Amino acid sequence: MVDKSIIEQRKKVYGSNFEDISIKWENHLKSKGINALITPKDVYEMMALMKECRVKKGNEILNLMLENNADNFEVNKMCESIEDSQTDRDNYRFIANNWEWYDEI
Repeated sequence: MVDKSIIEQRKKVYGSNFEDISIKWENHLKSKGINALITPKDVYEMMALMKECRVKKGNEILNLMLENNADNFEVNKMCESIEDSQTDRDNYRFIANNWEWYDEI
């Protein structure tokens, strides 16, 4: 679920740094012999993919914890972590598809 208040809060704290990230990623790839143009929209989309992987792995770990009767505190912390990653994933996807809105906030 998209949480625009988190997007707005993080932009206030970090500014709009997706262009800087795209340049650093592009330069990193070039240093590896890969010539690719990375745009800020690519950054939003790739960050969403990273969060998607975290959600998947978190769910795998959570299932193991439940199978092994893990402590409720630890299970709750894992659930919170997964939920945070899901929100971040959805927020990055929202930014990728609504970058005009993001630029204006």
